[in-house]
Amino acid sequence: MKKFGKNTDVFRNPWNIGDLYAYQFNKSISKKHGLFNHYVVVQKIADIDYCDNLKFSAVQVYNRIFINLPKLKDINQLPILPLCTDIGPDGKKLEPKLFIPSFDWYHQATMMYLKDKEFPREHLFFIDNVAIPQKEWQGNQLSDMFWRDFEELIIEYWLSWNKK
Repeated sequence: MKKFGKNTDVFRNPWNIGDLYAYQFNKSISKKHGLFNHYVVVQKIADIDYCDNLKFSAVQVYNRIFINLPKLKDINQLPILPLCTDIGPDGKKLEPKLFIPSFDWYHQATMMYLKDKEFPREHLFFIDNVAIPQKEWQGNQLSDMFWRDFEELIIEYWLSWNKK
């Protein structure tokens, strides 16, 4: 008799490619910056195979903060938020239009979590699914980001690129 082991493929995000979700800011850092209960839009762009048979979602984040829950029409033509600050390795300010445009680097992240309680279900609101071109992503084109750090990092990046 042959025994079958437990399936070791662990899928860490049930979204479909193209799904758009609004993430509602809910932590103290958002209060500090006047963004508490505001929203940012995240779109799943791929499934990423990771070490130890884990599968995570690759996402892009739109470069706008919404006061109210956004609708699909509110997202049309929005630029993607670079997932880094606007200061380059040389200490000089980077220009958004010139920021690694040909490679799309730092515009996508693999969203990771290891414990179910780290996934912010209660702060994610489905908007719609928009078909996107299928693309194979190289690991070095994607930043790694844990959901537990998402809010702090997105606020830091958004403030960095959207200084008045």
